[in-house]
Amino acid sequence: MPHSTSATKIAARRIVAVAAICALVAGLFASQTATQPAQAATQNTEPQTRVVGGHNANRAHTKWFVQLKIKHQDTYRTKKGDSGWTQTCGGVAISSYWVLTAAHCVKAIGSRLVLGKSGTYAIVNPASINVGSRNQVTKVVINPNYRVSSETQRNDIALVRVTKPLTTKLPYNTNRSQTVKGARAQVYGFGRMAENSGKMSTHLQVGNVQDLAGTTGPCGTYGTFYDPKSQLCAGVPQGGIDACQGDSGGPLVSTVSGKARVTGIVSMGEGCARPDSPGIYTRVSTFAAWIKKTVSPRLTISRKGCNSKGVCKIKRGQKRAISVANRGGATGRYSISRGKTLKVTPSKAAVGYAKKRKVTISTTSRAKRCVRFTFKGTNSTTVKFVYALNGKRGCRI
Repeated sequence: MPHSTSATKIAARRIVAVAAICALVAGLFASQTATQPAQAATQNTEPQTRVVGGHNANRAHTKWFVQLKIKHQDTYRTKKGDSGWTQTCGGVAISSYWVLTAAHCVKAIGSRLVLGKSGTYAIVNPASINVGSRNQVTKVVINPNYRVSSETQRNDIALVRVTKPLTTKLPYNTNRSQTVKGARAQVYGFGRMAENSGKMSTHLQVGNVQDLAGTTGPCGTYGTFYDPKSQLCAGVPQGGIDACQGDSGGPLVSTVSGKARVTGIVSMGEGCARPDSPGIYTRVSTFAAWIKKTVSPRLTISRKGCNSKGVCKIKRGQKRAISVANRGGATGRYSISRGKTLKVTPSKAAVGYAKKRKVTISTTSRAKRCVRFTFKGTNSTTVKFVYALNGKRGCRI
């Protein structure tokens, strides 16, 4: 992390310095400032946040680690064919298609994120830096409360969805009372070897650190720049082991109730591995509800020919359509139970990510009656409605 000597108390482990963006917009070369080395937004720009004082990780135990190659296109550039610029961040697989990372990795000032075949992609558990098969990123969800200023950044967390399934996942921590001060943890990344070194690590590094603040703080000499509710403080008291430039978005892994959990995401800090300046991580448990909502399936139902009270009309020989949409982050299932005389096709089925399924209601009955239905879907509110068959009146749910 760059050294901070002015009002910028904590240098975020960010991708592009604000000074570089401003200079590029003006068509000039960015100059190096006294507070933070500015990096131009060009091809292969690396994020400003490796594991200093670490050692080579055992790949047999890091199948959930993800290296993200994030591609940006500068918004002020209009030249056709401009390839944009790319940088590296860490991440961790937490479900079959979702990777947890830092928001500042995927949101750079003055640029837009590039997705698709020639855009951002992931390499799962790479043999060495940049080596491995590509898994294209199709969607990015940044926490809506992410904020950044010249002093600090808050709620620095994001989720990216990949195309191919992730076979090994690492569960994230949901217990807000963990971890406690002194608890051991490991930070992973391909970042730089030392604070002022331009060399990235060839092999994935792991650094053994500990929680230095618990759930209430304080953290080193950061004072009010550190928020224990949304951030986690980790390192070693004497310094020497820490995340650094290139580690942004990587996981901090701790043991919670006897099991390995993602407790933090590499976010920011002052310098690298300095005494009294530990690494600041996004506290994952604070965002557990948001993560679950984003990556889980959520099914909704819409019906045609129904009033606001949930009463629908159908006659013999007619067909009515119900649409089941998946507005969540994974495949979900639904079931529709109903009385006799009405046919539901299909009454049970799976609905894929971002997909819709048409359900058909039909009848061959001449009877006048009220037929009640119950819709149940994954992570969805149970919906009850009724069909008034062949002009039946007085039907209620």
